[in-house]
Amino acid sequence: MTGQSIGSGSTLPSVSRPDSIRPKAAISAQFVAPHSQRRACDVLQVDRSSVRYLSRRGAEVEESVHWGRETMVLPASHGLQANHCRAKDGPNQRWSLYFVSDTRTDGPRFRIVAGVDDFSRETLVLVAVTSLSGQRVARELDRVIAERGTPKTIVSDADTEFTGMAILKWVQDRGIDWRYIAPGKPQQNGVIESFNGKLRDECLNETLFGALGDAREMLEKWQEDYNWYRPHSAVANLTPMEFLQGKAMNKMAA
Repeated sequence: MTGQSIGSGSTLPSVSRPDSIRPKAAISAQFVAPHSQRRACDVLQVDRSSVRYLSRRGAEVEESVHWGRETMVLPASHGLQANHCRAKDGPNQRWSLYFVSDTRTDGPRFRIVAGVDDFSRETLVLVAVTSLSGQRVARELDRVIAERGTPKTIVSDADTEFTGMAILKWVQDRGIDWRYIAPGKPQQNGVIESFNGKLRDECLNETLFGALGDAREMLEKWQEDYNWYRPHSAVANLTPMEFLQGKAMNKMAA
């Protein structure tokens, strides 16, 4: 077993269960404590056997190395193996989420919820908060959905903020397939892993934050640069917004 999902509908491969069941609503079972799992299934009226598993081979590897806004594109023969199991049909097919932590200069830690559209590599959410709950995650996702529509699939690790009742109910209400990667297997969500490496190397490790407001301001600027001015090898060395605009124009011309 390498992962699991909650919700309905998916574009990702899954390992068949012995009885080949494909439940419409699948609630996370492996990474949620047994009593929490039972409670979630009782509240949502879902059979506890309704579990699916996510199987992904290899890591999605960016074929470029960044220093600030300079980009060196590596040839395909460089030896990096890219995972071709990604959203190819358009935006909102799959979003990837992750948490990042950092520390203010006066000591207190804060957390950042980061989200990326796998198709365009657009940064969807990048918000710093002192404490993060499932309700706050749901609010941030609703804000993004209001601007750009509902994703078919969301992939994350199994942090408690992603497996609590608030997210379980939110997923059921919106009909989204939420999938968890296996513990200790960040390569199963290589898109967000690559993004987080850039975020830490180019922003968090290079900046001292005296207050939470400073972090939010810097993250907003970095997100704008990442979406509008940073070319990405995964999207034909275009910026995410250029890539989306090109796809939209091609669709109109077809």
